[in-house]
Amino acid sequence: MRRLARELALQALFQIEFSQKVTLDLALDCALAAEHNNKINKKQEADVLDYAKILVAGVKEHCSEIDQIISVALENWRMERLGNAEKMILRLAVYEIQFAVEKVPAGVAVNEAVELAKIYGDDAASKFVNGVLGKIVRAAGQ
Repeated sequence: MRRLARELALQALFQIEFSQKVTLDLALDCALAAEHNNKINKKQEADVLDYAKILVAGVKEHCSEIDQIISVALENWRMERLGNAEKMILRLAVYEIQFAVEKVPAGVAVNEAVELAKIYGDDAASKFVNGVLGKIVRAAGQ
């Protein structure tokens, strides 16, 4: 269920980033409606939405710190050059590794980010995301 929550959070962050009129609840409702073929029950849906809200709120709260961490790990790149999907995926993973109250093991966060990059990024996105997150994890000594 956490994978679905991450996917919904990614979609919500993307919508919020590019439309100031989109609220968190609206973005998550739209994302959940698009994913409803997963056949989850109401309890699971509530759990997924709760975790997705935690992720989105956390990324928004710590966005400048997260972007600084990502910027340090980028070699010969600037944040402005990152693809939108890759940027949002990296932000989610860094939040889970560095800032989440309930920390996610680095290996799990990296793996989940790579899987999201395979779905939402271009052909090179998963390797790029893996490389950047690997540098961040090593720099943090995890």
